[in-house]
Amino acid sequence: MNNNQRKVNTFVLLLVVIFSVILLGATVLVYTNYLTEIRSQASTKADLYTADGLRLLEAEIADGISLAKQVANKLNGLSSRDDVAATLRGLRSDSTFDGVAFCRFFADGTIYGQFGTVYPLERENVMKLAGTNVARCCGLVADREWNTNTIGFYAPVLSGFADGVVLFFPGDTFSTFVSDVNAESAELARVAVFADSEGETLAIFHKDEDVNLSVHNNIYDYLTAQINEKATIDSLKNDLVYERSASYEATVYSEDYVVSIGTPKSGGGLSIIALYSVERLCRSSFQLINAILGILIMVFAILIFMGSFVLITRKVAERKRLEASLTDPVLNCPTRVKFERDAQPILEKNKNSKFAVVLSEIKHFQYIQEYFGQPAAEESLKYVAMVFGKMMQVDELYAYAGDGRFLLLLHFRERENVTKRLQTVSGLAYNHKGLLPERYHLELSGGVYETTEGNYSTIAKMIDNAFEARTSANVIEVGDYKFFTENIRSSNLQNADIEIRQESALDNGEFVVVYQPKYNMHQDKPDG
Repeated sequence: MNNNQRKVNTFVLLLVVIFSVILLGATVLVYTNYLTEIRSQASTKADLYTADGLRLLEAEIADGISLAKQVANKLNGLSSRDDVAATLRGLRSDSTFDGVAFCRFFADGTIYGQFGTVYPLERENVMKLAGTNVARCCGLVADREWNTNTIGFYAPVLSGFADGVVLFFPGDTFSTFVSDVNAESAELARVAVFADSEGETLAIFHKDEDVNLSVHNNIYDYLTAQINEKATIDSLKNDLVYERSASYEATVYSEDYVVSIGTPKSGGGLSIIALYSVERLCRSSFQLINAILGILIMVFAILIFMGSFVLITRKVAERKRLEASLTDPVLNCPTRVKFERDAQPILEKNKNSKFAVVLSEIKHFQYIQEYFGQPAAEESLKYVAMVFGKMMQVDELYAYAGDGRFLLLLHFRERENVTKRLQTVSGLAYNHKGLLPERYHLELSGGVYETTEGNYSTIAKMIDNAFEARTSANVIEVGDYKFFTENIRSSNLQNADIEIRQESALDNGEFVVVYQPKYNMHQDKPDG
Protein backbone atom coordinates (compact mmCIF):
# COMPACT_ATOMS: atom_id res chain seq x y z
CA MET A 1 0.00 0.00 0.00
CA ASN A 2 1.64 3.21 -1.17
CA ASN A 3 1.48 6.54 0.58
CA ASN A 4 -1.20 7.84 -1.77
CA GLN A 5 -3.43 4.88 -0.97
CA ARG A 6 -2.87 5.40 2.74
CA LYS A 7 -3.82 8.99 2.40
CA VAL A 8 -6.98 7.99 0.56
CA ASN A 9 -7.89 5.41 3.23
CA THR A 10 -7.16 7.86 6.00
CA PHE A 11 -9.34 10.42 4.29
CA VAL A 12 -12.18 7.90 3.87
CA LEU A 13 -11.86 6.85 7.52
CA LEU A 14 -11.93 10.46 8.56
CA LEU A 15 -15.08 10.95 6.52
CA VAL A 16 -16.67 7.91 8.18
CA VAL A 17 -15.77 9.25 11.63
CA ILE A 18 -17.11 12.68 10.75
CA PHE A 19 -20.34 11.20 9.41
CA SER A 20 -20.65 8.99 12.51
CA VAL A 21 -20.20 11.99 14.80
CA ILE A 22 -22.73 13.96 12.77
CA LEU A 23 -25.19 11.07 12.97
CA LEU A 24 -24.69 10.73 16.71
CA GLY A 25 -25.04 14.47 17.24
CA ALA A 26 -28.16 14.64 15.09
CA THR A 27 -29.71 11.70 16.89
CA VAL A 28 -28.98 13.13 20.33
CA LEU A 29 -30.20 16.58 19.27
CA VAL A 30 -33.46 15.28 17.82
CA TYR A 31 -34.05 13.01 20.79
CA THR A 32 -33.34 15.81 23.32
CA ASN A 33 -35.47 18.37 21.53
CA TYR A 34 -38.33 15.94 21.15
CA LEU A 35 -38.18 15.01 24.82
CA THR A 36 -38.32 18.70 25.71
CA GLU A 37 -41.35 19.12 23.47
CA ILE A 38 -42.99 16.06 25.03
CA ARG A 39 -42.48 17.49 28.52
CA SER A 40 -44.03 20.75 27.38
CA GLN A 41 -46.97 18.86 25.87
CA ALA A 42 -47.33 16.89 29.09
CA SER A 43 -47.54 20.07 31.17
CA THR A 44 -50.16 21.49 28.81
CA LYS A 45 -52.23 18.31 28.86
CA ALA A 46 -51.95 18.04 32.64
CA ASP A 47 -53.22 21.61 33.00
CA LEU A 48 -56.14 20.85 30.67
CA TYR A 49 -57.15 17.75 32.61
CA THR A 50 -56.81 19.59 35.93
CA ALA A 51 -58.89 22.43 34.49
CA ASP A 52 -61.71 19.91 33.94
CA GLY A 53 -62.05 19.40 37.69
CA LEU A 54 -61.31 23.06 38.41
CA ARG A 55 -64.32 24.23 36.39
CA LEU A 56 -66.61 22.00 38.47
CA LEU A 57 -64.98 23.19 41.70
CA GLU A 58 -65.38 26.83 40.68
CA ALA A 59 -69.06 26.22 39.92
CA GLU A 60 -69.55 24.69 43.39
CA ILE A 61 -67.78 27.61 45.05
CA ALA A 62 -69.82 30.12 43.05
CA ASP A 63 -73.03 28.40 44.21
CA GLY A 64 -71.88 28.47 47.84
CA ILE A 65 -70.97 32.18 47.65
CA SER A 66 -74.33 32.91 46.01
CA LEU A 67 -76.21 31.17 48.86
CA ALA A 68 -74.16 33.07 51.45
CA LYS A 69 -75.05 36.35 49.74
CA GLN A 70 -78.73 35.40 49.76
CA VAL A 71 -78.62 34.79 53.51
CA ALA A 72 -76.72 38.06 54.03
CA ASN A 73 -79.51 39.88 52.21
CA LYS A 74 -82.06 38.31 54.57
CA LEU A 75 -80.09 39.66 57.56
CA ASN A 76 -79.83 43.22 56.22
CA GLY A 77 -81.54 45.67 58.55
CA LEU A 78 -82.21 43.19 61.40
CA SER A 79 -81.35 45.13 64.53
CA SER A 80 -81.14 42.47 67.24
CA ARG A 81 -79.21 39.29 67.86
CA ASP A 82 -82.41 37.31 68.41
CA ASP A 83 -83.88 38.44 65.08
CA VAL A 84 -80.71 37.43 63.25
CA ALA A 85 -80.59 34.03 64.99
CA ALA A 86 -84.28 33.38 64.31
CA THR A 87 -83.82 34.18 60.62
CA LEU A 88 -80.92 31.73 60.38
CA ARG A 89 -82.98 28.98 62.07
CA GLY A 90 -85.76 29.68 59.61
CA LEU A 91 -83.50 28.65 56.74
CA ARG A 92 -84.18 25.01 57.63
CA SER A 93 -87.67 25.33 56.16
CA ASP A 94 -86.32 26.76 52.86
CA SER A 95 -85.35 24.01 50.39
CA THR A 96 -82.92 26.41 48.72
CA PHE A 97 -80.56 25.89 51.68
CA ASP A 98 -80.96 22.09 52.07
CA GLY A 99 -77.22 21.53 51.62
CA VAL A 100 -76.27 23.87 54.50
CA ALA A 101 -75.25 22.08 57.71
CA PHE A 102 -75.44 25.20 59.94
CA CYS A 103 -74.89 28.96 59.93
CA ARG A 104 -73.09 31.44 62.15
CA PHE A 105 -72.88 35.20 62.09
CA PHE A 106 -70.39 37.90 63.08
CA ALA A 107 -71.14 41.03 65.08
CA ASP A 108 -68.32 43.35 66.23
CA GLY A 109 -65.75 40.55 65.94
CA THR A 110 -67.81 38.05 67.95
CA ILE A 111 -69.23 34.95 66.30
CA TYR A 112 -72.71 33.65 67.19
CA GLY A 113 -74.56 30.43 66.41
CA GLN A 114 -78.07 29.95 65.08
CA PHE A 115 -79.49 30.27 68.61
CA GLY A 116 -77.63 33.49 69.34
CA THR A 117 -75.01 31.84 71.56
CA VAL A 118 -71.42 33.01 71.47
CA TYR A 119 -68.92 30.59 69.95
CA PRO A 120 -65.18 30.37 70.56
CA LEU A 121 -62.94 31.74 67.84
CA GLU A 122 -63.12 29.84 64.59
CA ARG A 123 -60.13 28.90 62.47
CA GLU A 124 -58.08 31.78 61.13
CA ASN A 125 -59.37 31.30 57.58
CA VAL A 126 -62.87 32.14 58.88
CA MET A 127 -62.02 34.87 61.37
CA LYS A 128 -59.86 36.86 58.94
CA LEU A 129 -62.99 37.55 56.87
CA ALA A 130 -64.95 39.07 59.77
CA GLY A 131 -65.90 42.63 59.04
CA THR A 132 -64.63 42.53 55.45
CA ASN A 133 -66.72 43.47 52.44
CA VAL A 134 -65.70 40.44 50.38
CA ALA A 135 -67.94 37.44 49.78
CA ARG A 136 -65.82 34.34 49.32
CA CYS A 137 -65.10 30.76 50.32
CA CYS A 138 -63.34 30.33 53.68
CA GLY A 139 -61.99 26.91 52.73
CA LEU A 140 -61.92 23.87 54.98
CA VAL A 141 -63.18 24.37 58.54
CA ALA A 142 -62.80 21.56 61.10
CA ASP A 143 -65.85 22.12 63.31
CA ARG A 144 -65.28 20.97 66.90
CA GLU A 145 -68.94 20.97 67.87
CA TRP A 146 -70.07 18.70 65.05
CA ASN A 147 -66.72 16.88 64.88
CA THR A 148 -66.65 17.07 61.12
CA ASN A 149 -64.97 18.86 58.24
CA THR A 150 -67.03 21.57 56.61
CA ILE A 151 -66.57 24.09 53.80
CA GLY A 152 -67.39 27.65 54.88
CA PHE A 153 -68.73 30.53 52.78
CA TYR A 154 -68.71 34.09 54.07
CA ALA A 155 -70.78 37.08 52.89
CA PRO A 156 -70.88 40.60 54.41
CA VAL A 157 -74.12 42.01 55.84
CA LEU A 158 -74.48 45.64 54.86
CA SER A 159 -76.59 46.91 57.78
CA GLY A 160 -78.12 45.84 61.09
CA PHE A 161 -76.85 43.92 64.09
CA ALA A 162 -74.79 41.39 62.08
CA ASP A 163 -71.87 42.43 59.90
CA GLY A 164 -71.26 39.04 58.28
CA VAL A 165 -72.63 35.52 57.96
CA VAL A 166 -70.94 32.15 57.35
CA LEU A 167 -72.64 29.10 55.82
CA PHE A 168 -71.07 25.69 56.49
CA PHE A 169 -71.50 22.78 54.08
CA PRO A 170 -70.50 19.20 55.04
CA GLY A 171 -67.22 18.35 53.35
CA ASP A 172 -68.50 15.10 51.85
CA THR A 173 -71.65 16.78 50.51
CA PHE A 174 -69.63 19.60 48.96
CA SER A 175 -67.30 17.07 47.32
CA THR A 176 -70.02 15.38 45.26
CA PHE A 177 -68.79 17.31 42.20
CA VAL A 178 -65.86 14.88 42.11
CA SER A 179 -68.12 12.24 40.53
CA ASP A 180 -68.84 14.57 37.60
CA VAL A 181 -65.21 14.80 36.51
CA ASN A 182 -64.43 13.04 33.24
CA ALA A 183 -63.27 9.58 34.34
CA GLU A 184 -61.02 9.08 31.31
CA SER A 185 -58.99 12.23 31.98
CA ALA A 186 -58.85 11.54 35.73
CA GLU A 187 -57.48 8.05 35.17
CA LEU A 188 -54.50 9.45 33.28
CA ALA A 189 -53.21 10.75 36.62
CA ARG A 190 -51.23 8.59 39.00
CA VAL A 191 -53.23 10.35 41.68
CA ALA A 192 -55.67 13.28 41.51
CA VAL A 193 -57.33 14.77 44.60
CA PHE A 194 -59.46 17.60 45.93
CA ALA A 195 -57.56 19.17 48.86
CA ASP A 196 -57.44 22.21 51.09
CA SER A 197 -54.61 24.73 51.59
CA GLU A 198 -53.02 22.59 54.32
CA GLY A 199 -52.86 19.61 52.00
CA GLU A 200 -55.64 17.58 53.64
CA THR A 201 -57.26 15.33 51.06
CA LEU A 202 -61.02 15.94 50.99
CA ALA A 203 -61.85 13.65 48.07
CA ILE A 204 -60.00 11.50 45.53
CA PHE A 205 -60.75 11.66 41.80
CA HIS A 206 -58.46 8.75 40.94
CA LYS A 207 -55.41 6.90 42.21
CA ASP A 208 -53.37 3.97 40.97
CA GLU A 209 -53.53 0.74 42.94
CA ASP A 210 -50.03 1.18 44.36
CA VAL A 211 -50.74 4.72 45.65
CA ASN A 212 -50.96 4.69 49.44
CA LEU A 213 -53.24 7.68 49.96
CA SER A 214 -56.77 8.02 51.34
CA VAL A 215 -59.22 10.76 52.29
CA HIS A 216 -57.88 12.92 55.19
CA ASN A 217 -54.30 11.96 54.34
CA ASN A 218 -52.01 14.86 53.47
CA ILE A 219 -51.24 15.16 49.75
CA TYR A 220 -48.15 17.27 50.52
CA ASP A 221 -46.64 14.43 52.54
CA TYR A 222 -47.35 11.98 49.73
CA LEU A 223 -45.82 14.20 47.04
CA THR A 224 -42.79 15.02 49.18
CA ALA A 225 -42.09 11.32 49.64
CA GLN A 226 -42.56 10.60 45.93
CA ILE A 227 -40.58 13.34 44.24
CA ASN A 228 -38.23 14.29 47.10
CA GLU A 229 -37.97 17.88 45.85
CA LYS A 230 -38.70 20.30 48.68
CA ALA A 231 -38.46 23.34 46.40
CA THR A 232 -41.30 22.02 44.24
CA ILE A 233 -43.52 21.39 47.26
CA ASP A 234 -42.72 24.84 48.68
CA SER A 235 -43.61 26.45 45.35
CA LEU A 236 -46.84 24.49 45.22
CA LYS A 237 -47.82 25.61 48.72
CA ASN A 238 -46.92 29.20 47.91
CA ASP A 239 -49.06 29.17 44.75
CA LEU A 240 -51.99 27.78 46.74
CA VAL A 241 -51.65 30.57 49.32
CA TYR A 242 -51.83 33.17 46.54
CA GLU A 243 -54.52 31.23 44.64
CA ARG A 244 -52.42 30.60 41.52
CA SER A 245 -52.88 27.59 39.23
CA ALA A 246 -49.56 26.15 38.04
CA SER A 247 -47.68 23.03 36.96
CA TYR A 248 -44.23 21.72 37.86
CA GLU A 249 -41.91 19.19 36.29
CA ALA A 250 -40.69 16.54 38.72
CA THR A 251 -38.85 13.24 38.80
CA VAL A 252 -40.21 10.13 40.52
CA TYR A 253 -37.75 7.24 40.60
CA SER A 254 -35.92 8.60 37.50
CA GLU A 255 -39.18 8.95 35.54
CA ASP A 256 -40.57 12.28 34.36
CA TYR A 257 -43.74 13.50 36.05
CA VAL A 258 -45.84 16.67 36.13
CA VAL A 259 -47.49 18.04 39.27
CA SER A 260 -50.51 20.14 38.28
CA ILE A 261 -52.65 22.30 40.56
CA GLY A 262 -55.85 24.16 39.81
CA THR A 263 -56.78 26.81 42.36
CA PRO A 264 -59.91 28.94 41.97
CA LYS A 265 -59.96 32.61 42.94
CA SER A 266 -61.92 33.25 46.16
CA GLY A 267 -61.59 29.54 46.82
CA GLY A 268 -60.17 29.69 50.33
CA GLY A 269 -57.20 27.51 49.39
CA LEU A 270 -59.31 24.66 48.01
CA SER A 271 -57.64 23.13 44.98
CA ILE A 272 -57.32 20.24 42.54
CA ILE A 273 -53.89 18.57 42.80
CA ALA A 274 -52.76 15.82 40.42
CA LEU A 275 -49.57 13.88 39.71
CA TYR A 276 -49.21 12.80 36.06
CA SER A 277 -46.66 10.53 34.41
CA VAL A 278 -45.25 12.20 31.30
CA GLU A 279 -45.04 8.83 29.55
CA ARG A 280 -48.69 8.07 30.34
CA LEU A 281 -49.84 11.50 29.18
CA CYS A 282 -47.85 11.30 25.95
CA ARG A 283 -47.75 7.57 25.26
CA SER A 284 -48.26 7.97 21.51
CA SER A 285 -45.48 10.58 21.38
CA PHE A 286 -43.04 8.21 23.09
CA GLN A 287 -43.96 5.44 20.66
CA LEU A 288 -43.32 7.86 17.84
CA ILE A 289 -39.92 8.95 19.13
CA ASN A 290 -38.79 5.35 19.45
CA ALA A 291 -39.81 4.77 15.84
CA ILE A 292 -37.98 7.93 14.81
CA LEU A 293 -34.79 6.78 16.52
CA GLY A 294 -34.89 3.53 14.54
CA ILE A 295 -35.43 5.38 11.30
CA LEU A 296 -32.61 7.84 12.11
CA ILE A 297 -30.11 5.01 12.33
CA MET A 298 -31.11 3.65 8.90
CA VAL A 299 -31.49 6.90 7.00
CA PHE A 300 -28.72 9.10 8.37
CA ALA A 301 -27.83 10.18 4.84
CA ILE A 302 -31.33 11.63 4.40
CA LEU A 303 -30.96 13.51 7.67
CA ILE A 304 -27.65 14.98 6.54
CA PHE A 305 -29.26 16.07 3.30
CA MET A 306 -32.23 17.55 5.15
CA GLY A 307 -29.91 19.33 7.57
CA SER A 308 -27.97 20.83 4.68
CA PHE A 309 -31.22 21.80 2.98
CA VAL A 310 -32.50 23.48 6.15
CA LEU A 311 -29.19 25.30 6.57
CA ILE A 312 -29.25 26.56 2.98
CA THR A 313 -32.91 27.50 3.27
CA ARG A 314 -32.19 29.48 6.42
CA LYS A 315 -29.30 31.28 4.77
CA VAL A 316 -31.49 32.14 1.79
CA ALA A 317 -34.25 33.35 4.12
CA GLU A 318 -31.74 35.44 6.10
CA ARG A 319 -30.41 36.92 2.87
CA LYS A 320 -33.94 37.78 1.77
CA ARG A 321 -34.71 39.33 5.16
CA LEU A 322 -31.51 41.38 4.91
CA GLU A 323 -32.36 42.48 1.39
CA ALA A 324 -35.88 43.41 2.52
CA SER A 325 -34.44 45.57 5.31
CA LEU A 326 -32.12 47.34 2.85
CA THR A 327 -34.56 48.04 0.00
CA ASP A 328 -38.00 49.60 0.25
CA PRO A 329 -40.37 47.18 -1.52
CA VAL A 330 -42.67 49.91 -2.88
CA LEU A 331 -40.13 52.48 -4.05
CA ASN A 332 -37.36 50.00 -4.85
CA CYS A 333 -34.87 52.39 -3.28
CA PRO A 334 -32.51 52.14 -0.26
CA THR A 335 -33.93 52.24 3.28
CA ARG A 336 -32.59 54.09 6.30
CA VAL A 337 -30.83 50.88 7.41
CA LYS A 338 -28.84 50.76 4.15
CA PHE A 339 -28.28 54.51 4.27
CA GLU A 340 -26.64 54.32 7.70
CA ARG A 341 -24.64 51.22 6.74
CA ASP A 342 -23.27 52.79 3.52
CA ALA A 343 -22.82 56.37 4.74
CA GLN A 344 -20.29 55.73 7.48
CA PRO A 345 -17.60 54.26 5.15
CA ILE A 346 -18.11 57.17 2.72
CA LEU A 347 -17.54 59.71 5.52
CA GLU A 348 -14.43 57.87 6.71
CA LYS A 349 -13.05 57.71 3.15
CA ASN A 350 -13.64 61.41 2.46
CA LYS A 351 -12.29 62.99 5.63
CA ASN A 352 -11.21 66.14 3.79
CA SER A 353 -14.67 66.79 2.35
CA LYS A 354 -17.75 68.41 3.78
CA PHE A 355 -21.09 66.65 3.72
CA ALA A 356 -24.67 67.60 4.41
CA VAL A 357 -27.13 65.11 5.86
CA VAL A 358 -30.58 66.20 4.70
CA LEU A 359 -33.99 65.13 5.91
CA SER A 360 -36.43 66.02 3.12
CA GLU A 361 -40.12 65.33 3.56
CA ILE A 362 -43.26 65.75 1.51
CA LYS A 363 -45.42 68.30 3.29
CA HIS A 364 -48.79 67.05 4.47
CA PHE A 365 -48.01 63.50 3.36
CA GLN A 366 -50.63 62.03 5.69
CA TYR A 367 -53.19 64.36 4.11
CA ILE A 368 -52.26 63.10 0.64
CA GLN A 369 -52.70 59.51 1.78
CA GLU A 370 -56.05 60.08 3.44
CA TYR A 371 -57.72 62.42 0.91
CA PHE A 372 -56.17 61.47 -2.43
CA GLY A 373 -55.63 57.77 -1.72
CA GLN A 374 -52.70 55.39 -1.38
CA PRO A 375 -52.05 55.13 -5.17
CA ALA A 376 -51.56 58.91 -5.41
CA ALA A 377 -49.30 58.89 -2.32
CA GLU A 378 -47.17 56.04 -3.70
CA GLU A 379 -46.90 57.66 -7.15
CA SER A 380 -45.71 60.91 -5.50
CA LEU A 381 -43.12 59.04 -3.44
CA LYS A 382 -41.85 57.16 -6.50
CA TYR A 383 -41.46 60.42 -8.40
CA VAL A 384 -39.52 62.14 -5.60
CA ALA A 385 -37.36 59.02 -5.11
CA MET A 386 -36.62 58.97 -8.85
CA VAL A 387 -35.56 62.66 -8.79
CA PHE A 388 -33.31 62.14 -5.77
CA GLY A 389 -31.81 59.05 -7.39
CA LYS A 390 -30.91 60.92 -10.56
CA MET A 391 -29.34 63.86 -8.71
CA MET A 392 -26.90 61.65 -6.78
CA GLN A 393 -23.20 62.08 -7.54
CA VAL A 394 -20.18 59.95 -6.62
CA ASP A 395 -20.11 59.11 -2.90
CA GLU A 396 -23.59 60.51 -2.35
CA LEU A 397 -26.59 58.60 -1.04
CA TYR A 398 -30.34 58.82 -0.77
CA ALA A 399 -32.87 56.62 1.07
CA TYR A 400 -36.52 56.47 2.04
CA ALA A 401 -37.10 56.74 5.81
CA GLY A 402 -40.89 56.23 5.80
CA ASP A 403 -43.85 58.57 6.30
CA GLY A 404 -42.97 60.65 3.24
CA ARG A 405 -39.41 61.37 4.44
CA PHE A 406 -36.14 60.95 2.52
CA LEU A 407 -32.54 61.03 3.72
CA LEU A 408 -29.73 62.48 1.60
CA LEU A 409 -25.95 62.53 1.97
CA LEU A 410 -24.62 65.33 -0.23
CA HIS A 411 -21.14 66.74 -0.98
CA PHE A 412 -20.85 70.52 -0.71
CA ARG A 413 -18.32 73.32 -0.60
CA GLU A 414 -20.64 76.15 0.35
CA ARG A 415 -24.13 76.06 1.85
CA GLU A 416 -25.40 77.62 -1.35
CA ASN A 417 -24.50 74.41 -3.22
CA VAL A 418 -26.86 72.41 -1.02
CA THR A 419 -29.71 74.91 -1.12
CA LYS A 420 -29.61 75.20 -4.92
CA ARG A 421 -29.79 71.44 -5.39
CA LEU A 422 -32.65 71.16 -2.89
CA GLN A 423 -34.51 74.05 -4.54
CA THR A 424 -34.16 72.29 -7.90
CA VAL A 425 -35.74 69.13 -6.51
CA SER A 426 -38.46 71.17 -4.79
CA GLY A 427 -39.27 72.88 -8.10
CA LEU A 428 -39.51 69.56 -9.94
CA ALA A 429 -41.75 68.16 -7.21
CA TYR A 430 -43.94 71.26 -7.15
CA ASN A 431 -44.61 71.08 -10.89
CA HIS A 432 -45.27 67.33 -10.91
CA LYS A 433 -48.96 66.43 -10.98
CA GLY A 434 -49.06 62.65 -11.33
CA LEU A 435 -52.24 61.36 -9.75
CA LEU A 436 -52.84 64.46 -7.63
CA PRO A 437 -55.68 66.90 -8.48
CA GLU A 438 -54.83 69.97 -10.55
CA ARG A 439 -55.09 72.37 -7.61
CA TYR A 440 -52.61 70.48 -5.39
CA HIS A 441 -48.79 70.74 -5.56
CA LEU A 442 -46.11 68.60 -3.94
CA GLU A 443 -44.00 70.63 -1.55
CA LEU A 444 -40.76 69.54 0.10
CA SER A 445 -39.21 70.81 3.32
CA GLY A 446 -36.90 69.50 6.02
CA GLY A 447 -33.77 69.88 8.08
CA VAL A 448 -30.05 69.89 7.23
CA TYR A 449 -27.01 69.00 9.29
CA GLU A 450 -23.63 70.12 7.89
CA THR A 451 -20.33 68.51 8.74
CA THR A 452 -16.95 70.18 8.77
CA GLU A 453 -13.85 68.66 7.23
CA GLY A 454 -12.80 65.60 9.17
CA ASN A 455 -15.19 66.36 12.02
CA TYR A 456 -17.92 63.73 11.86
CA SER A 457 -20.38 62.41 14.41
CA THR A 458 -21.91 58.99 13.87
CA ILE A 459 -24.29 58.96 10.93
CA ALA A 460 -27.20 58.14 13.27
CA LYS A 461 -26.44 61.26 15.33
CA MET A 462 -26.17 63.37 12.18
CA ILE A 463 -29.60 62.13 11.06
CA ASP A 464 -31.03 62.96 14.50
CA ASN A 465 -29.61 66.48 14.20
CA ALA A 466 -31.26 66.91 10.80
CA PHE A 467 -34.56 65.73 12.29
CA GLU A 468 -34.14 68.17 15.17
CA ALA A 469 -33.32 71.10 12.89
CA ARG A 470 -36.58 70.48 11.01
CA THR A 471 -38.72 71.40 14.07
CA SER A 472 -36.41 73.75 15.99
CA ALA A 473 -36.72 77.52 16.26
CA ASN A 474 -32.98 78.11 16.86
CA VAL A 475 -31.97 77.50 13.24
CA ILE A 476 -31.01 79.16 9.99
CA GLU A 477 -33.81 78.91 7.45
CA VAL A 478 -33.08 78.85 3.72
CA GLY A 479 -36.27 78.44 1.74
CA ASP A 480 -38.20 75.50 3.11
CA TYR A 481 -35.16 73.92 4.79
CA LYS A 482 -33.76 74.61 8.26
CA PHE A 483 -30.05 74.23 9.04
CA PHE A 484 -28.81 72.82 12.34
CA THR A 485 -26.86 75.33 14.42
CA GLU A 486 -24.91 75.20 17.64
CA ASN A 487 -27.77 77.17 19.23
CA ILE A 488 -29.82 74.00 19.11
CA ARG A 489 -27.10 72.08 20.93
CA SER A 490 -26.71 74.86 23.50
CA SER A 491 -30.48 75.06 24.00
CA ASN A 492 -30.68 71.26 24.49
CA LEU A 493 -27.85 71.35 27.02
CA GLN A 494 -29.49 74.26 28.85
CA ASN A 495 -32.85 72.48 28.96
CA ALA A 496 -31.19 69.31 30.24
CA ASP A 497 -29.36 71.33 32.91
CA ILE A 498 -32.64 72.94 34.02
CA GLU A 499 -34.38 69.55 34.23
CA ILE A 500 -31.52 68.09 36.28
CA ARG A 501 -31.45 71.06 38.71
CA GLN A 502 -35.16 71.77 39.10
CA GLU A 503 -35.87 69.00 41.64
CA SER A 504 -33.13 70.15 44.03
CA ALA A 505 -34.16 73.78 43.43
CA LEU A 506 -37.71 72.89 44.46
CA ASP A 507 -36.43 71.14 47.60
CA ASN A 508 -34.30 74.17 48.47
CA GLY A 509 -37.14 76.67 47.95
CA GLU A 510 -35.37 78.44 45.09
CA PHE A 511 -38.53 78.94 43.03
CA VAL A 512 -40.11 82.41 43.40
CA VAL A 513 -43.71 83.26 42.53
CA VAL A 514 -44.09 86.61 40.73
CA TYR A 515 -47.57 88.08 40.29
CA GLN A 516 -48.22 90.21 37.20
CA PRO A 517 -50.83 92.96 37.92
CA LYS A 518 -53.70 93.50 35.50
CA TYR A 519 -54.02 97.19 34.57
CA ASN A 520 -57.33 98.80 33.54
CA MET A 521 -56.50 101.20 30.70
CA HIS A 522 -59.94 102.86 30.82
CA GLN A 523 -59.86 103.64 34.55
CA ASP A 524 -56.08 104.15 34.68
CA LYS A 525 -55.57 101.88 37.69
CA PRO A 526 -54.66 98.27 38.59
CA ASP A 527 -57.60 95.91 38.26
CA GLY A 528 -56.32 92.79 39.95
